[in-house]
Amino acid sequence: MYVKGVPKVQTGDKFSAKDGEYEVLDRQDSKTVLVRFIATGYTTVSQESHVRCGNLKDPPANSVCGVGFISIGQSNTNNKRPSSVWNNMLNRCQGDTVQH
Repeated sequence: MYVKGVPKVQTGDKFSAKDGEYEVLDRQDSKTVLVRFIATGYTTVSQESHVRCGNLKDPPANSVCGVGFISIGQSNTNNKRPSSVWNNMLNRCQGDTVQH
């Protein structure tokens, strides 16, 4: 959606999200753009409105206890136990409440 007076996102523009800073690599069409997260190099296509607002996620960013990340691709939504076990293990090893 074009808002009068607000310029379109251009190639080379940089924005920030919770997961880090990203830059616009290319405009795909009037609504979608290709962006790359600077820290991880992860690229994705997103709507211009999401790019502007910072509503993008960087899956390879260390988002689990600062050392692990959620993989990209299909997951088995029927069996959440492996993910839960992995998260709990990282929390025990890396979490703030580690007891020695």
